[in-house]
Parts: sequence; structure tokens; C-alpha cells
Amino acid sequence: MAAALAIGGQAAILAAPQSPRISTGDQLKIVVANIDMGATEFTVDTEGTINYPYLGKIKVAGMTSTELAAKVGADLVTEKVLTRAPQIMVDLKQLDTKTVTLSGAVVNKGPVNFAGQISLFDALVKAGGAAADAGDNISVRRRAAQPGGEPEITVVSRRELEAGDFSKNMTLQDGDVVIVAKALQVFVEGYVNSPNGYVMPPGTTLRQAITLAGGVQELGALNRVQVVRNGKPVDAKLTKEIDKFVVQPGDTVIVPKRKM
Repeated sequence: MAAALAIGGQAAILAAPQSPRISTGDQLKIVVANIDMGATEFTVDTEGTINYPYLGKIKVAGMTSTELAAKVGADLVTEKVLTRAPQIMVDLKQLDTKTVTLSGAVVNKGPVNFAGQISLFDALVKAGGAAADAGDNISVRRRAAQPGGEPEITVVSRRELEAGDFSKNMTLQDGDVVIVAKALQVFVEGYVNSPNGYVMPPGTTLRQAITLAGGVQELGALNRVQVVRNGKPVDAKLTKEIDKFVVQPGDTVIVPKRKM
């Protein structure tokens, strides 16, 4: 059964819990019933493998305990170590020793410890979600695969992730750094009651921006509002339509004084 969770002021759908999947650093205990195979305890290495008696290196990362038990049993028969599939118990112990770091516009900045695997969405939840001034871009920085190489950077849309598009919900790795960018503000100045910079949702009109800044003062001229974009004034013919003109992040809205 799915559940809903609010993060950053929006609702997102969470999938039902699944069996944990094996990942690097996990501890495994593999016991074959009534047969002494030698070693029974293993640590999954950085390549996601274990060195199992008679079978050598086995790729185990991404598997569940049940899947691994089935694979080991089948491989022992295939390699003619055993004549028939044995009963196998796999005990998975996931230690809380891995860390990703959250920074930028999140409620609680800093390291997030986890065991096994953690998704981007779950890391954001553990960090308290996006802050009120968060923008849309989330950057995930991953250390270079080779010494001296460039780190790998992946950019994900926060709004798409929070809206339930889990195709964006990448699995994080130990050491990843997640940076939630701050939203660019719209600055409202001049003869308004609360001049300041404001984070505004997409589609905000000029009138709505001015209303968010407390509305026009008595001496303000609503019919002559000016907008500066990228350092240049926007055509006054456009900004005169205050219910149609849509502001953009980085704009400066100026409400001038009425002509007396």
C-alpha cells in the first residue's frame, strides 16, 4: 500500500516498503543447512562482491537475501560442489556507517548516516525537507571514479521529485554531497508596504508579486510599475498589463511615486 508524505510543502507518493537490498559494506552470514562450507561471514566489498568458498567472487550488491540464497544454491549445483540445491539461510546485517551530506536550502544541513541503500528522496526527508527558500535544482556531487578525475554531478528537479516522479529518485552512494539550490528572488521595491526579496512560484503575475509585498502604498502609482530584468527595463507596454505580465526569478519590480 502506498503512503503520502509532505516534503517542502508538497505531497509525494511513497512506495510500499520492500525487502532491503544488499550493498557495499553490508555484513552477510550465509549458512548451508547440514553442510560445512567453511567461511560463513562476509563483508560486501567496494565492488559489491563477496568471495564465497568454491565459487570465488560473487556479485551480491542489489540482491535481496532471498535472491542471494537462491543464487548460491544454484551455483553450488552448477559447479558440481553439491548434487542438489541445499537449504540456505542468508542473514543480512546493514550497519549505519555510510554518510551523505546535505547542504544548501534544506531544513537540517549536515551529514545523514544510513545503512544499506538510501534514495535522494529519503535523504531529503531525513534532512527535514527543502527549506522555504529552496529553488528547483538539486545537485548530487559524487567523487571521481578514478584518482585525479572530475567529480560526477547530476542535477535533479526538486519539484518533479516531490510531485512523485520517482524516475528522478536516484540511489545515493556513500560520500555523495546533495546541494539544494536556493531560489532566485523577485525584488519588490519603491512605494509598497513591505519592500523585500521574495521567492515566488512559477506563473506569478505582477499584481500578485506586488500583493505579496504588502500592496501599494497610498502614494504609489500602480499604473506605472517598472520591471528591471537582466539589468534592463522591460517595455512599459508589457508591464502595464499587471494581471498578465509574469515575473521571473531575478526581476526587480519598482512601484514609483504618484505624480502629484
